Amino acid sequence: MKKKPVFWVIVAVVALVVVAVGIWGKQYYDDRYVGTDYYAVVPLDYNVTPGPRPSMDGRADMGPAVEYDLVAYNDKGEAKTVNFSVYSPESDYYRGEPMPQPGEYLRVSASKQLVVGWRIVDVGDVPAGVLELLEVGSG
Repeated sequence: MKKKPVFWVIVAVVALVVVAVGIWGKQYYDDRYVGTDYYAVVPLDYNVTPGPRPSMDGRADMGPAVEYDLVAYNDKGEAKTVNFSVYSPESDYYRGEPMPQPGEYLRVSASKQLVVGWRIVDVGDVPAGVLELLEVGSG
């Protein structure tokens, strides 16, 4: 009869571990892959000439790219620095996206850890309050 309590203790511990891993996994996924929309403008003096883009370990050249490092704002006016690279057509990593040019507005989806995606938008698509912040920051 003593085996039943041990069995249920093991089941309870396994269940707690599964729940804890599930909660941690969802939090990790949300922090890494669920983005919030931010808006940015490429400064008029930003250098958009593609240059060599090293791999993360620095041992390989991933091809010509422009690295964007911009201050962006969400619709609540909260600022966030967003960093992403756009590869040129000469790179094996080119995705067919246009290279954002100086003066163009971007909607950037950013999670807590990285940029999930971006796209060029018209100035009319930028919320008015954000547009004011972008104009103050670029002026």
